[in-house]
Parts: sequence; structure tokens; C-alpha cells
Amino acid sequence: MTSRALRSGDATAVVFDPIRHTLASWATDTMQVLLVTSPLTGVLAFHNGINR
Repeated sequence: MTSRALRSGDATAVVFDPIRHTLASWATDTMQVLLVTSPLTGVLAFHNGINR
């Protein structure tokens, strides 16, 4: 499974495919949303710290 993901060029499949097979597709969807929104929360926390 890992080699198939690396050959296809999808590096996220190495992490998300086992989770999708273990839990369900809703877990990978949730993780992808959290992965996308986490930089935004980091920037907001940094901005809040600078303003104080």
C-alpha cells in the first residue's frame, strides 16, 4: 500500500489510507479539514500574541 501511494505521487495517501481503512471516510475528511485550518489558527494565535 505504501509503495502504491508513493508511486502515484500522493504522499498524503501514506497517512490517510490506513486511517480510512481502519475507521471510516468521515475520519479522513475530518483530519483533512483540520490539517487545512490549522495554519489559519496558528496565524491567529501569533497575531493575538503580538498584539498583546
